[in-house]
Amino acid sequence: MKPLQFYLSDAFTETFVPGDAVAVGLYASEELQKANVTLYSVGSVEQYLALAHEKYDALHPVLGSDRDVQISTDGLTRLDTFDAEITKPEGGYWYGPSYVILPDLAEGWYFAEIKAYDAAGNEYGVQKLIQVSSLSVYYQALNGEATVWLNDTQTGKSVSGAEISLKAGANAASAKTDAAGVASLSYAQTDAPRAELRATAGGRTFVELVTIDGAVDNETAGTITRISTSTASSTSPRTPCTTGA
Repeated sequence: MKPLQFYLSDAFTETFVPGDAVAVGLYASEELQKANVTLYSVGSVEQYLALAHEKYDALHPVLGSDRDVQISTDGLTRLDTFDAEITKPEGGYWYGPSYVILPDLAEGWYFAEIKAYDAAGNEYGVQKLIQVSSLSVYYQALNGEATVWLNDTQTGKSVSGAEISLKAGANAASAKTDAAGVASLSYAQTDAPRAELRATAGGRTFVELVTIDGAVDNETAGTITRISTSTASSTSPRTPCTTGA
């Protein structure tokens, strides 16, 4: 029997806004209709970053598939195990992604293991690292300069006075957002494959792995990306790419 399709349609890391559906996108064969989900709590932003780095460090940057590397759940707190439907949006194209909808999640960091089984009992599985944050972050980096625009999804207003940091390898830069929620940072060129972008405001922390020029696809470098919601569609960290948001 030919193996069925079952892999993530978006990046391994993904951020959702509180109150929105936490929908994990999958490319799944039609034979796979149900999934078993185990949901874990990730205890801190540092643990979230460590898991993200572990996954991306082990993946081939071009040919890697999210199924190539399985992350150990040792040290994570299991919250729940449940069954869920694998559903395709009504009116969606046949070749488009399906989704597994998770329960409403409070702001924080989570890890999900999603498994499905075919008629012969063969197991298919994916893992997903999830951040739920009310901070919406737009990011641009080119030629040693980065710009971050921070907004609050609950109020619809920009966030001033927030601490923004960008760390790639041994290089780090930081700044505070101005009255318009914008921060500008200068960073040193680096061979690091990714950078840690962190925004902290009023006890809330948003974090994501991003790429900076020198370690990105030159065809997309320098354009704007919104990285607070599910916009990327690869298993590598978010590369700057224009979105409709």
